[in-house]
Amino acid sequence: DITKMNTIDTAVGAFIGAFFAYLFMRIRDVFTKIYERHKDNFNALVRLEHLCCENMDTIANNIWIIDDFNNTVGQALNQGQTAIYGNRLHKLPFPEDIILKLTGIDFMNEVLSYKVDFSRLNNDIDTINVMYDSFKNALLGGTIDVNTYRVNAQFALDKSIELKYFLSSLEDKTVRINAYTRILCREQRPLLTKIVLLTFRKKIFTDRFNSKVAKEIEEIKKGREEM
Repeated sequence: DITKMNTIDTAVGAFIGAFFAYLFMRIRDVFTKIYERHKDNFNALVRLEHLCCENMDTIANNIWIIDDFNNTVGQALNQGQTAIYGNRLHKLPFPEDIILKLTGIDFMNEVLSYKVDFSRLNNDIDTINVMYDSFKNALLGGTIDVNTYRVNAQFALDKSIELKYFLSSLEDKTVRINAYTRILCREQRPLLTKIVLLTFRKKIFTDRFNSKVAKEIEEIKKGREEM
């Protein structure tokens, strides 16, 4: 009987040891996944911040190109002359995977709306570039006359001026997104002591956060004015 009880105790002890080993392993896997998710979010924020900086430069460059296009071709058309323009508007890329790696729902929605603006903008840029290039090349190739070129060049110019207002609006939105990401990069660093499930569910756009955003926007604008 003693031998039988020892056998049972040994079996129970082995089972309990295996059970807790399995439990600890599963807990480790859960926290590893949480950490990886937090790290992916932080990396996405860093990429988004860099993207905003690049976009602000591209947007400013596109606005300059539109003004230069107007000064070159527009003035010539107003004077009854013909001029061609060589610069092209630049598209603004937006990586698809950035949004999926963010964790704050409200911020994800904000960035998604930002991405939709990019898609519309890039479509308009493609349309203007292709339209003007086709008539410019046709004029240079001798397949259309000067009057046909002037009419279509004016149309491309009008569309470019319309696009300039959208670019200015998107520039303001880019500054705001940049302010968001700069603050979140500081506040959501992937430290193990801060990783809990509620971290990913909490509301980001609090009054305190919006106050920080306003100050961050002023810093960004100040830095751009100094440049």
